[in-house]
Amino acid sequence: MEHVTEVVIYQVKKDQIKQFPDLSYLAETFLNEQQGFLERQVLQDLNDPSIFSDIIKWKSVRHFELAMKATEQNADLKPFFEATEKTISFSIYNSL
Repeated sequence: MEHVTEVVIYQVKKDQIKQFPDLSYLAETFLNEQQGFLERQVLQDLNDPSIFSDIIKWKSVRHFELAMKATEQNADLKPFFEATEKTISFSIYNSL
């Protein structure tokens, strides 16, 4: 089976850092509802607490693509995305 890993590095608005665990839960809830979602790990930068990384594992590229389309149409995720200042990096990797 060809698993893929999505890695997103992003900056959260400074005034949203304390609320971010609750906002991140919105994304986690959404992901748990997506077919092919395997797991998610959220990391916070030790030097700059406004920088976060999401490492999300999917069963396949197709599952990732379907979830991306669903993300665009999900109003529940709006507060999560509004708390984001900018995306620094966004990549998809094959699992070896």
